[in-house]
Amino acid sequence: MLHTIAQIGKIVSAQSKGDDIFEFLVPDSTKFKSIIKINFDTENSKLEIDLEKSTNQDTLSKEILLQYLYMPSDKGNRPQYQASSTNLSYLLSQIIPNLFLFIENGELKNILNRAIQLFFVETEKPKDAKYGKIVNDKFLKEYDVKFINSKNEKIKVNIENYAEQIDFKIREKYNLRPNEYFYTLFIDNKPIVNYEDYKNFILHKNLDEAFEDDNDVHEQYCSICGNIAKATQNTTRFQLKFYMIDKINFASHFDKTNFFKSVSLCQDCYKYVLLGENWINKNLRTRLGGFELYILPHFVFPLENSENLYHIINQVPKDFNEIKNYKSIQQLEYKSLVLSRQNPFLINFMFYKKSQSAFKILLLFKDVPPTRLLEIEKVLNQIICIKNNLQLSSIDFSLELIYWLIPLKKKGADLLELRKLLQFYNSIFCDFPIDQNILFKFYCELAHIHHFQTYYIYQISHSDNPNITLVYDTIKWNFFLLFLSKLNLINGGQYMENNTLEKYYPEGIADFFRQMNYNCVQQGLALLGYVLGAVAYAQYKEGLSNKPVLDKINYQGMTDEKIVRLFNSLFEKIRQYKQHIGFAERWWSVAKQNYEAGNNITLSSDERVFYLLSGYALNTLHTRKDSTFEENNNDKQE
Repeated sequence: MLHTIAQIGKIVSAQSKGDDIFEFLVPDSTKFKSIIKINFDTENSKLEIDLEKSTNQDTLSKEILLQYLYMPSDKGNRPQYQASSTNLSYLLSQIIPNLFLFIENGELKNILNRAIQLFFVETEKPKDAKYGKIVNDKFLKEYDVKFINSKNEKIKVNIENYAEQIDFKIREKYNLRPNEYFYTLFIDNKPIVNYEDYKNFILHKNLDEAFEDDNDVHEQYCSICGNIAKATQNTTRFQLKFYMIDKINFASHFDKTNFFKSVSLCQDCYKYVLLGENWINKNLRTRLGGFELYILPHFVFPLENSENLYHIINQVPKDFNEIKNYKSIQQLEYKSLVLSRQNPFLINFMFYKKSQSAFKILLLFKDVPPTRLLEIEKVLNQIICIKNNLQLSSIDFSLELIYWLIPLKKKGADLLELRKLLQFYNSIFCDFPIDQNILFKFYCELAHIHHFQTYYIYQISHSDNPNITLVYDTIKWNFFLLFLSKLNLINGGQYMENNTLEKYYPEGIADFFRQMNYNCVQQGLALLGYVLGAVAYAQYKEGLSNKPVLDKINYQGMTDEKIVRLFNSLFEKIRQYKQHIGFAERWWSVAKQNYEAGNNITLSSDERVFYLLSGYALNTLHTRKDSTFEENNNDKQE
């Protein structure tokens, strides 16, 4: 994957304006609307905090962010150097002292030294030198905040509390919203970011620092380009980390100087990886359901015509976002030709999870051809046409919605079974077959959640009307299975043609069975479920809002014996509620004939629950449309 990231970095750097690497290090868009200036006035020994810039637009422009060189703070426990930052505790403590220690001798270093001598005081000698100095609170009297200079173990917390109180009062003073502003440091009314020494230092930290330690640098093959050159094993500044370079048990012979045997990068490739990561993080990041992922195009042949390649890597995520939310027949004409062209590239889907400075790859789908996405789009379009023909266009189905059809247990905010669902997406994108029995188990688990309302331990959203949510999710599951069948990922059913009993079906049900390819046994179970819905509605009309007949379904699976008992039980209920349920006796009869006609067809206990509830869902949808179960006068009679 490093090769892919470097390839992207090389393509986008060829499209940059000149050699300004800050164009890649500074984000394209943020939520910022204001900039607060912190000016250390060394001539008058004053510290001034004022509103430097604000906008009535949605956000500050990229040009303004470049002007003030706003870059996110370094991750982890590293010393901080950015003179423009959202973190006030860094700006009031370590930024200026750190810059003074490491910047080259010159004008800026002298100015920084003068500011330190005038405005900073020593803290209680902490173990971490980063917290050795802090702005004297006497220069911040208007904010009425005192800094508590205490023991080592508390010094970091004290600095953060000190800055937090000042930040709150600044926000109140200028009527700012949290996360919509950042600070920038001035000395004698000149921004620190404007000094060439500062710019050179920031570039050095990002690009050259990894090549300074002799223990990290060796003359050897570069892992990306294959050339023999001065190469580093230090990848600590990378955001997307594929190699362990900070735990000695991952090094050859348990020697930390041997990490180069896993990965070594020459200076050019190191730069391309760094640029590629920043561009990927800004432009190739998206979501699928509740998952975050990067979409990484990889070109098979040598790079030529960088402008065309840049257009491709910029367009592929947009095309994917259209496909994953493909819900409307209005999208029949595909807007982009990037995927349909004969371009020599493949697509990698990297699902990941970030927590603070940690980056974890959940699953990587490698080398997906663009034609696979076009095939998925084609099948989704067929599903939309079927939904419209069945007058079920109000029920959505898309790649995105699959995330909420397969239950995942959770603990707090963390999902415990991520790979279970990711493997399904992997099958869809990479054309791997799926075990059909597992699918029906997941459906039964979802039905169980809705019926018993055990939402709190799953990622499934709580529903105020679980019965109707189950109905809609059951129809979505029918579309899901049809989608997988049309992609040849599961065995499709075989519709029973020339069924003489069709004329006795409820209106529109035969069309649904035909589109979903229900065989005779599946039709029999669905019709039995339709009768179950009729009885449930009759009970509801008589004041039994909990519809006790639904308790006859075992959501952990229905054996053949339980189905036979359900047939007998529903026949008695038909007699009991006959005045309310119209043609239920006829439907029951054809359901029994269909079910018994498939002696050579075997269904699992979970499948029986699915088809039974599919019929119940169809009945409920018809009830919501018509407010009655009686068929109208032009229905076919026995």
